[in-house]
Amino acid sequence: MKNHETRLRTPAAVTGLTAAEESAAARQTLRLLKSLQNALKKGLADGNDVHWVDDLAQLTPDAALFLFQTLGRGEVTLHLYGGEARADETGLPGVWKLKIGPQTSLVAGRIPRCVIAAVSAGDSNITLPKKWPAGLTAAPALLTELKEALYRADLSVVPESAVPQWDLLHQPLSPADMNFLLAALGSGKTTAEISGFAKTRIDSTRVKGLWRTRVFNNQGKPLLDALSVTLIPPEIPAGLDDWPETLKALSSLIGWLQSDLATGRLGGAP
Repeated sequence: MKNHETRLRTPAAVTGLTAAEESAAARQTLRLLKSLQNALKKGLADGNDVHWVDDLAQLTPDAALFLFQTLGRGEVTLHLYGGEARADETGLPGVWKLKIGPQTSLVAGRIPRCVIAAVSAGDSNITLPKKWPAGLTAAPALLTELKEALYRADLSVVPESAVPQWDLLHQPLSPADMNFLLAALGSGKTTAEISGFAKTRIDSTRVKGLWRTRVFNNQGKPLLDALSVTLIPPEIPAGLDDWPETLKALSSLIGWLQSDLATGRLGGAP
């Protein structure tokens, strides 16, 4: 599961550019990160969530490469609209590399707003049959319970804590039940992959607010196969309590860049 351990690369570890290219890329990156730092400070001071976007138009391709190599990779990757868009968490929780078509942006927020727009689409509820097929045992009761949970759920809020789950591995579901259940829920267009001590895959269903989460060990054995009702599962977004640590790590990164530029570790002699 996601543990939000900050994973950055020190600027001096970034390679592949000449000294002059590296110096220019580092200075452009430094300006961008200071802008992000100011946005985070303002959001925390105002007691608000953070929303900040930069389309990277001021960065050269070398600087964009330098930026994302330096920020590193986080644990969460989101595929939206069936693969037409992608959001990758960087080594800073709440800071995302967002790619929509040919456009790449850097976004700060618990979750990029385009993700919320994507997951807000779908059927409004589960359509239950007037007559259940023969051979089903547990599926009708489970689908009815999920339908009632959707009716009661507030699907306008990004959750801060765990949400109730229906663990399919511990439900008395026959193969016929499982096939009917998955067919009734269908497939959505959003998938999240979370790396860590175990591999997690979270898929939206055809129904807005209804998700399937599967966790596998290193041998591919399922540890969890569960359904949940929520705007977006809480494992995906950054938490509000992540912002102080993100700001601290960002400030350290800015300090590294400034020091390495001043000493010549980046771009050669100062």
